[in-house]
Amino acid sequence: MLPDLLWRRRERKIDPWRIGIAGCWPDIIRRSPQDRPSRHYQLGASVVIGNVVPPSDPGPLPAGATLDTQELHIGQAFDLCRQVFADRSRPDADRAIALCWLRHLVADGHQPCHVGSLYAEGVFPDGTAAAIRSRSAGGEICIRRGTAYLAVTPARRRFYAGSRS
Repeated sequence: MLPDLLWRRRERKIDPWRIGIAGCWPDIIRRSPQDRPSRHYQLGASVVIGNVVPPSDPGPLPAGATLDTQELHIGQAFDLCRQVFADRSRPDADRAIALCWLRHLVADGHQPCHVGSLYAEGVFPDGTAAAIRSRSAGGEICIRRGTAYLAVTPARRRFYAGSRS
């Protein structure tokens, strides 16, 4: 698998392509047995508007968590991968996987829709976490580059202009 390519002690000079692809590896393995979808975003609300109950923050890294643990979020996964990577007694393959995740989590952690979520009554009742696709009051929308691209209908124009009539 790819992490084996990234971790060769004999090589003194690491190909820049390998370093770049290491950060993309968690996206490359999407929908595979190694995929850990919840690691790509953080639960909790940055902003709550109206009468909406967002999920609780996931809290610290659970005791006994491993690289195989499924339900970790960005903060928890970062702590786990930092520990695994720093432990020189761990197998090289584990440390390589941890390095791939660290690079990826730092990048995801800088994306507002991965670490923050807007919960708004009537607009985003389920929040915008993992904001590639979020449900809105008017159906599903696609969020890219921090901007919501909504299908513009007369009802939506009135809603977003401040009138629900």
